[in-house]
Amino acid sequence: EVERQVAVLEGLHEDGVTVAAFSPDGSILVTGGAQGDLCVWRVETSADRSAKGLASQIKSNSVNPRLDRSISLMRRLCAHKGPITSLAVPQVHGVVVSGAGDGTVILWDLQRLRFSRELMRGLPEGPCSADLSDSGSTAVACAGTDLWVVSINGAWLAGVRLDTAGKDA
Repeated sequence: EVERQVAVLEGLHEDGVTVAAFSPDGSILVTGGAQGDLCVWRVETSADRSAKGLASQIKSNSVNPRLDRSISLMRRLCAHKGPITSLAVPQVHGVVVSGAGDGTVILWDLQRLRFSRELMRGLPEGPCSADLSDSGSTAVACAGTDLWVVSINGAWLAGVRLDTAGKDA
C-alpha cells in the first residue's frame, strides 16, 4: 500500500503539539501540547464509519467522505503544568502514560477519558520517555542520565543515574 496523507489537523493544541502516540491497534491517537494538555482522538476507517452511519458523521462535519480515515476529538485532558515531553499508550490496560516539563508522570484512564493518578512528581526535568510494563504493575521514566521506576500506585521502587551505572564506587 502506498503511504499517503490521511488528514491535516490544525489547531490541536493552542501552543503546538510536542508529542504524539498511537494505540497499538491504531484506533486512538493521543497528542500532547506545549501547555501541558493531552488530546485523545478517535481514528476511524471508512469501514468503521459505514457501520456507524456515514451520513450522520458527514452532517456533524467530523469526517471528510473522500478520505478512507477520519480523526475526531474524544476529549482534552489537563493536569500537567508544563509541556508534555513523553507519551505512551501501552498494549494492555486501557491507559495512557504522560510525562511533562513540570517533572511529573501521570497515568490516565483511556476508557473513562480522565485522570487516574500521578505516578511521579519532582523529577528534575521532563522525562524524554515514560512507559508502563506489560504486566501493568510498574512504570518507568527517564530524563537525561536518570532512570526512575515506580509501582502502578506511585511507590518508589528504584532509581539510577545511568552515567555512573556499572562503575565502581
